[in-house]
Amino acid sequence: MAHLTSLEEIEVSYEALDVVPSSIAFEFPALLVAATSDSLQLILPQTRQLLSQIAHLEFLFPGYRLNIDTAERALVEEAVEFHYRARSAKVVNCEPVFRFRCPNRWESLEPTETSDVRYCEECDQRVYFCRSDDEIATHVELRHCVAFAPPTVDESSFTTMGIIDFADSDDTEFV
Repeated sequence: MAHLTSLEEIEVSYEALDVVPSSIAFEFPALLVAATSDSLQLILPQTRQLLSQIAHLEFLFPGYRLNIDTAERALVEEAVEFHYRARSAKVVNCEPVFRFRCPNRWESLEPTETSDVRYCEECDQRVYFCRSDDEIATHVELRHCVAFAPPTVDESSFTTMGIIDFADSDDTEFV
């Protein structure tokens, strides 16, 4: 068990996220990093309740060996929110603002050195995951390809990515 001081460079398997439902991931919080047929690699917050949380997870996932690392609670919460939102993000009202709509999904893009940037081999571009309108505006000015999520996670939603049309972006609300 290692205590991690940063989760920025942790590579998360988006297929593995399907093993732990978002309701459980947000409740603990627990970030599932990888899964095999008999083990789960998780990051949990370092708290006094850590042992009881592990016991609860062992009960919820019998037959899996749990490999646990820890981090500060705020880091785990932020990582859980980011990865679950990125995995199932949905962009709304994008028709008037996207110049190009990418057919790919965030989880299918190649990870880079930072968790909020992925590489698209199809168009040879970096794609920046944005958590807020301010981040979107920054990347619009830089003419980056972006992906972003709605305010809440919805298991039926999806990620849309593309290049935003810059002409009317000043007075457009993106989410």
